[in-house]
Amino acid sequence: MSLEGRPVSLQETLRIIGLELETRRPLSAQLTVDSAGVAVESGADHAGLRYAWADLAAQAEAERAHRHRGSTGQGQPDAGDLTRWSVLLRVIGQLLDAQGVQDCHIEAAPRLPMSPDPCRVTVTVAGRVVFREAAIEEQAMLLRVRRGVTTSRRRDKWKFWRRS
Repeated sequence: MSLEGRPVSLQETLRIIGLELETRRPLSAQLTVDSAGVAVESGADHAGLRYAWADLAAQAEAERAHRHRGSTGQGQPDAGDLTRWSVLLRVIGQLLDAQGVQDCHIEAAPRLPMSPDPCRVTVTVAGRVVFREAAIEEQAMLLRVRRGVTTSRRRDKWKFWRRS
């Protein structure tokens, strides 16, 4: 299946799946992206899930319509918060889209909240590793800078040190 033949980008696809994983809260997951859709394995207590491209496209359209109807943009997750499945997988999807990847295998685990350890990510295409955590961390940092999250948060955090 050509990239143009897919009804939705990998960035959007993986973010949608990430939202589902946030409700299930697995510590890690393995995703296989192929021409049929995306298969997700997330541990012994969660059965494997299969998302067809048509279903993902319908869900993406519904979410776009919902966002368009009245979302103010407030309450959106921090673009660099790699403790959330939706953010982590969105960043992975963004990198895959930029490289034109169609079929791949992803092994991922978000960074645990309040942990200094980074997220864990390995993405392989045809058995060859195409990127790991460092690429994800760098992309997340770029997203934060573009949205102004790093600067404004850092400023807010240190306001109490200023005296009038």
